[in-house]
Amino acid sequence: MKRLFKAVEKQYGDIIDSETAHCVLEHGAEGGFCGFTYYKDTCKFALDNFDLIIDHIRENYAYNDKSVSEVVCDFPCLGHQWDICEVEEVLMRPAIETEASTSILNALSWYALEEVCHDVFQKEHDQVAYMR
Repeated sequence: MKRLFKAVEKQYGDIIDSETAHCVLEHGAEGGFCGFTYYKDTCKFALDNFDLIIDHIRENYAYNDKSVSEVVCDFPCLGHQWDICEVEEVLMRPAIETEASTSILNALSWYALEEVCHDVFQKEHDQVAYMR
């Protein structure tokens, strides 16, 4: 998670603090956050950090017997626009530019941003609870 966290902060252009994390979690990554707004940026980020993102998905969803493709298919921002075969095709060959790859790579970058923000929020919440 540490490497993904650093990659997200680099893409965002600043630290992900609790205020930023709250904003992302309240509005979703699709709310338009620096470095995560335009396809040219989100697709490049997802390609540059593809293995980190996929590993994070595997680690977070290993307990429920879902494949990475199934998890990605269920991303709300994709709206079930792509079937499992299309998602698998993109995950096997992400650098091939298609409408599906653009949409799915964008979703992967938003997933990374939101997961980092969840982590920041959770750490802050845990710290506050510990101090009580």
